[in-house]
Amino acid sequence: MRARAAPPPISTTVAPPSRCAQASASRFNDTRLDGEYGANALRGVQYFAQRHHLTLRATRVTTASDIRGLVAGFAAEPRVRTIALSTTPAQTASAAAVNQQL
Repeated sequence: MRARAAPPPISTTVAPPSRCAQASASRFNDTRLDGEYGANALRGVQYFAQRHHLTLRATRVTTASDIRGLVAGFAAEPRVRTIALSTTPAQTASAAAVNQQL
């Protein structure tokens, strides 16, 4: 038997926002699960926000949290235009559904 080759490393690239998107997206929210998964995601979002001069507002949620009200509240002042989600699939789906209604 031949030895199997190691799979290529997985890399994630975040594209920087355009200048006009950066100006309109100055408020940025990270909604994340409490724990190691959410903490790692927050580090990446903090780096991105710092690099692109965005104001970051971080929100922790639990797996049982209903985030529909939270996402709807982002439309209020001060308005959040960009949201990073590190949540369960059900929470992500509900956030997307609420966002479409706004």
